[in-house]
Amino acid sequence: MSDPTGMMRFDPVTGEGVGVPAAAVSTQGKRPCMERFCPLNETEKEQKRQVREMREEYGSNPTICYMVICRNVDEMGMTIGKHELAWCHKVGGLRCYLAHKAFGMVERVRVMILGDIPGDPKDGVENAIEHAVLMIALRSVGISEENARLLGIAHEVDAANYPGKKRSTGLGSYDSRIDMANNEAGLAIAENVIHRTITGTHYSDEEIAAAILEAMSSECRGATCLDTRDRP
Repeated sequence: MSDPTGMMRFDPVTGEGVGVPAAAVSTQGKRPCMERFCPLNETEKEQKRQVREMREEYGSNPTICYMVICRNVDEMGMTIGKHELAWCHKVGGLRCYLAHKAFGMVERVRVMILGDIPGDPKDGVENAIEHAVLMIALRSVGISEENARLLGIAHEVDAANYPGKKRSTGLGSYDSRIDMANNEAGLAIAENVIHRTITGTHYSDEEIAAAILEAMSSECRGATCLDTRDRP
């Protein structure tokens, strides 16, 4: 498993040790949870409570409306879970659509960095790029940091219940904890990129790719560093 920064940002087995060097974090003999449903730490319990309350308040109707136009998410080519649907209703149809379009930036930057190769869900570098770039892309289309983070949580909660092949391990799992750490790094990178640009948003794919490469370099330190460990 790779750690190009030399500073594991946290222990995905215990979910503890954010910002602590790897040598200072002990798993105490615990094994990583690779199941669909895993025990949650206190932070994850609070995150799950937040998205459940959001779903209770906004519902998960698959029809999304903007102005007088209403469309089913299937018609829009979106495969999303119930908590992600609740997020769409919370932020409104336009921002939901913009979030969906943000995935285009994720793919463009992935290809720019890795080349046009088939995706590998166990590849740590690819996963890190996708999660971080999605957060940056969401911020670039005007979605707030709070709402971008909330969508990331909703995705992890829904992941264990996706139909068919899209189903994966959910919140609290080894994979999810790395994904959530990279979401946070992506939000930190977004703030740096915003400050470097004239307009503040709508920055270029090239600028984002450069920031991602910097976050994966051996010189990276701090909140913007990506965790590129491969998945078991």
